[in-house]
Amino acid sequence: MSVSWGVLPITPEIHGWLRDSGFEKIPSNTRRPTLDELLSVIASLNLPIQMQTISKDTVGISVGEAGSAHYAYLLGGFEGDAFAFQFFGSDCRERTMLEIVKGLSQKHCQALVIYESGSAIPIIVDAKTDIDEAIAAWHRKFKQQRND
Repeated sequence: MSVSWGVLPITPEIHGWLRDSGFEKIPSNTRRPTLDELLSVIASLNLPIQMQTISKDTVGISVGEAGSAHYAYLLGGFEGDAFAFQFFGSDCRERTMLEIVKGLSQKHCQALVIYESGSAIPIIVDAKTDIDEAIAAWHRKFKQQRND
């Protein structure tokens, strides 16, 4: 079974979901990155990058080597100037995904939400996010949801 992780800007439409998920401090409106901003953050990781155009409006980006400890695959499309994307496939590594999202938050977007599609457990990622703590919190929430 393939897994995907959505990445969203923080808008008023998702504030209720974030509050229901236990977040008390929710950053104000943020935005999606442009494709150039995303590519600049990915390039800063110093990992191999392969980009392919899947259709007129859809782009796939492979970061790192498949099966490695630093792999992620992004699938996305354009919404005006913004690039809406998700991490796609069970080979994506949590640390690599969070490094990309944190880099975008630090340099361009202020904060973003990442969530695993099956559980819909969100994590707010901003410039201050500790990646190890975020991964541990995510795992605790997954475990708690399974036990509920």
